[in-house]
Amino acid sequence: MKIDKIEDNFDNSWQTKAQLGAKKVLQNFINLSEVGNSSLPHAFLFLGPRLVGKYQLAKEFAQKLSAGLSNRSEIFQFDFQTANGLEDLRELIKFSSLTAVDQSSKTIFLLRNFQDASIGAQNTLLKTLEEPASSSIFILVSNNNSEIPTIMSRCVPIRCYASTSDSRDIDIQFPELQPHLDGLTTAKSGLLAQLKTLQELENKDLQLLMQLWVEKLLLLLPSADVGKTIQKIRIAQTANQDLNKNYNPKLILQEFLLQTEKIV
Repeated sequence: MKIDKIEDNFDNSWQTKAQLGAKKVLQNFINLSEVGNSSLPHAFLFLGPRLVGKYQLAKEFAQKLSAGLSNRSEIFQFDFQTANGLEDLRELIKFSSLTAVDQSSKTIFLLRNFQDASIGAQNTLLKTLEEPASSSIFILVSNNNSEIPTIMSRCVPIRCYASTSDSRDIDIQFPELQPHLDGLTTAKSGLLAQLKTLQELENKDLQLLMQLWVEKLLLLLPSADVGKTIQKIRIAQTANQDLNKNYNPKLILQEFLLQTEKIV
């Protein structure tokens, strides 16, 4: 099995120079790991073009999570460029189901070059992400957005950009969806009133809206309630997964809006 253990010989400062916005988001999860791991997401997906420092950022994040959780937490790396076989991946998944060394620790798996994973490998991993072991965290690193949508819906997305300013201006990139994002962001109650306008969107646009809403929530994390924000993220991820399965969009949207409103 081609899994490498990553040693924890690092200091407490972020070494990567870029991705300042992503670091601010990740720092919230690091802080969460230091006070207890019960609310930590079980999977993160670092996305962005080549040579922007995704892997280094993901590795440092894994190390900081490990330090925050427990000195006995362990980190293992799996590289899809050198170990793309299903048997290797199945061995990793079997390994991930083992109980961690103690209740306060987790086993962290850093999956590098995920863009090279076959569809079969993605489907195999998806089953684990849908029903993860409580003692495992998966950190995926990919150069593109070609992963199957259900993988995306089960991970917290961390966007990495080539710009040194680390711009994450969702509004400029998707102006047609901006009114819907504004409605979700600013509404204090009555979210269900947005059902009619949301129903007018095509399914693919609804899935994109759910992904953008998750990213918007991540941007708001520094000034928001972490526990409530993570709950909203999970609700949006579930809605995204159900939309991908072509379930009834109206029912999905109703459930999404009602569940989100309870947390506002």
